[in-house]
Amino acid sequence: MSSSTRQRLAALCCAASVAAAAFAQDTQATQPAEEPDAQTQPQTGLVVHDLVVMQADQFGQKMNDPDDFDTTLFNGAPRRRDVAENPNDTPMPLGLITLGGAVETPVSLRIDIAGEDGRFLGHWPKGVAGSDYLAWFDIRQADTPAGRHRVDPDHWLAPLRDGEGPLPFNTRGQVDRFFCYDASFAFRPTLKIEGSADEGYTLTGETPPGLQHLAVIRHDSEGWRIGTVNAAPFLGPIEMRRIEDPNQPLAPILEALRQRGYPETQIDTAAAILREAAFGDASMSLIYLVNEESLDAILPLTVEPAPASLHRVGIVIVNNVEPDIAGTVGELIQQLGADDWARRNAAQRALIEMDRAAIEVVRENAEHTDPEIAYRIEQIIAAFEQRHE
Repeated sequence: MSSSTRQRLAALCCAASVAAAAFAQDTQATQPAEEPDAQTQPQTGLVVHDLVVMQADQFGQKMNDPDDFDTTLFNGAPRRRDVAENPNDTPMPLGLITLGGAVETPVSLRIDIAGEDGRFLGHWPKGVAGSDYLAWFDIRQADTPAGRHRVDPDHWLAPLRDGEGPLPFNTRGQVDRFFCYDASFAFRPTLKIEGSADEGYTLTGETPPGLQHLAVIRHDSEGWRIGTVNAAPFLGPIEMRRIEDPNQPLAPILEALRQRGYPETQIDTAAAILREAAFGDASMSLIYLVNEESLDAILPLTVEPAPASLHRVGIVIVNNVEPDIAGTVGELIQQLGADDWARRNAAQRALIEMDRAAIEVVRENAEHTDPEIAYRIEQIIAAFEQRHE
């Protein structure tokens, strides 16, 4: 091959290389960026709001213990011990899920209980449930709101069907505006209240992960008091003050839900549960919020396909946190013999509600010299044994 031919071939190869490089650069510039993993991207316009209200006893070992209260779900809860005498009027701790936005493709929801000793006790609408998981499948947007033939209009959950907030859906032929679930799982109290009403109270212990908006509720012979700790980590002296309106301690919690976009019907339902569970006859309760991360560690929720947004908040109520619980029980026992019939009844209800926290001191007074007190103590012990048989 002549030198001139070699020179021409070299020039052609160089031109081809330059052209190839230019084509590659142009192709790279015009090609769309690589798509992220589709499973992490929202697949629908759906907005999910999950709110879990949980109740525990300082002397108990479970959250939403099956022995602590009766079910008021309209379809009953076969794994909870008893159905309440007035299921329409008595709110109970529940997980509540509402949908917003749009369901553009069939959706499934699944909730699991992390750890051991947890189980689902009931739910609505009918789903697929095991001891530690619960799922609803083939969820589609409904054209009409839920039919009232499925829920008594006087039931405490019925307002969730009202208004324009929650999206009506159809899951395998069941049309409604909300999902609810009753779950029980292990509970270990990490916060403790020390002190007394005269000397002042102090919150000690370990702050639960994700804790927000903590309040202490105390009931005495003069009415209600609310206690707050000024700032995170929510430990230290508790500032107690008298309140006229029992809804006042709930205001920051409900406002936090409102800021997260929860429908008003869901917020109102949460308030009804809180008033029932935290403002009973027991002497002192703790109320606080836990964030989505903390809730996911307890009750992980999976939504498929992924929604446009998912909001989760947990509200925890811990009853019977009174430091001098024995003294409180002793005062209530004396009130069992009060001249006023209503006061005797109120004391008996309070001792029954205090349950594990009261039973030891109550049994110590089983042979009380006052016949009225002895009779009512016998009833309180019978109620306790029936609940925990």
